[in-house]
Amino acid sequence: MVQVEPVVRLDAAIPAVWRSPWRLQFGADPPLLVLDAPTPADERMIAALERGTTASGLAAIADATAATRLLGRLAPVLERPVAAPPRPEPRVRSAAARDVLAQLAALLPAPADRGAGRRDDPRPVLLVVDHAVAPAEHLPWLRADRPHLAVVFGARSAEIGPVVHPGRTACLRCRDLHRRDADPAWAAIATQLVGRPAAAAADPVLRAESLAVAVRALAMEGDAPGAATALRIEHDGARREVAVAPHPECGCLGLSDPPPAPAR
Repeated sequence: MVQVEPVVRLDAAIPAVWRSPWRLQFGADPPLLVLDAPTPADERMIAALERGTTASGLAAIADATAATRLLGRLAPVLERPVAAPPRPEPRVRSAAARDVLAQLAALLPAPADRGAGRRDDPRPVLLVVDHAVAPAEHLPWLRADRPHLAVVFGARSAEIGPVVHPGRTACLRCRDLHRRDADPAWAAIATQLVGRPAAAAADPVLRAESLAVAVRALAMEGDAPGAATALRIEHDGARREVAVAPHPECGCLGLSDPPPAPAR
């Protein structure tokens, strides 16, 4: 029997982004692997691994030694096919269960046109995005003085919040600036991630849990100025709160309307 050489490929759920022209990072939040100064041969082999190839195919691009070394370095981000266990049938079927999605939809803020943010509409806005919130997605609501909250799906997690009260609490740009302070390459990474689909958004359990948390946060939003909190939910259900303070470079707390001029 002829043995077929297994195909090796990079995990498509783990984005590859350039931290700088000479540092390639796999995974964005958190980073799983960083390759320093990949050679042109390394870049060609990585391109082949994105499509899927074999060890002998990599050796044809460079040589067997270089292919083996690169596969060893990329082991944490290679695709690992795992057979999904059979999903058990639910033991309890309730008529109320059929209404869960309808009830959740009724609680969610009504979708609005991004270009038509109105000050006379008091409803908060829910943004659901992949990887990173682009300025064009949240600035219109900041300018319109509309409370808003973002659910950001990543490769293996979702981050909900903070609830933004324009002019009174930290905004989504504050969150990005704090992340840039923690990782100077974040601005370049976020730019590369905008528009890419996030694997976590395809997880029905994580998606439902995240949206439920977001709806509850909007329904119970407080009036505490300045401080704000985001909640990070990992793919395994672990939760972690992240405090988001106003960033000194943002200036979003000065966006509220000025007091009216005194009458003459």
